[in-house]
Amino acid sequence: MSLSHLRPLTAGEILDGAFTLYRRHFSTLFATALLPLLPVILGWAAAAVLLRGASPDAVTGLVLLGTLYTGIATLFLRGALIYQLWQGITGGEVSRATGFARARVCFWSLVGAAFLYNFATGVGTLLCLVPGIVFYFLLFLSPQAVVVEGATPGVALERSWKLVRSDWLRVVGVLLVAGIIYLVPFAVPVAADALSTEVGWLAFVSQSAQVLVTALAYPLVVAVSTLLYADLRVRTEALDLEIAAHRLVAAG
Repeated sequence: MSLSHLRPLTAGEILDGAFTLYRRHFSTLFATALLPLLPVILGWAAAAVLLRGASPDAVTGLVLLGTLYTGIATLFLRGALIYQLWQGITGGEVSRATGFARARVCFWSLVGAAFLYNFATGVGTLLCLVPGIVFYFLLFLSPQAVVVEGATPGVALERSWKLVRSDWLRVVGVLLVAGIIYLVPFAVPVAADALSTEVGWLAFVSQSAQVLVTALAYPLVVAVSTLLYADLRVRTEALDLEIAAHRLVAAG
């Protein structure tokens, strides 16, 4: 897939294109998503041995630490995946090394954008449910603006708002379908986690399964959102023509 072949896409074409990107670069995307989350599996394996039957306070502390690390790792791998998928869309190199390198460069901007995004959606939800939902979708593509354009956190949210509002109904539909695809595989490991009342091997298996499901499913969600971001820029900014012009200048 290349932006030179892109045209305004339907929702179905975006989903189909995301699956194509996912299949074409599966091993790289899977490894990129899995590697930052491996410490979660190792941590629960150690806990199953060392903290079996431990006090509730110890278990709570472990869960909080694991949640904090998972949040940080997810931001990092999201940045890497976005860059890899953008490279896949534009015909560039798709590799773990380039993805991780880009994620390191823009990590703190991703943190800032995530903070502003969660703050906006959280406040909007508390004040009135509808604004929270609106902010959730209108600001959803801010990480793409950070990684692809090098935008600062505030500018990234503004970029997402401007792009999404031009075609918000289609964006909502595509993201809802992608969310369902992502959440359905979590049913079994989450159910197993709910049955676990203490740190032990059941909790280890459940947490490990959730990490593996994330590594399998999350790249597809990022592929959908990144292709949606590219499509919106093609529609509103003629990005495909801009890139073609740059290539002609470079070739000349």
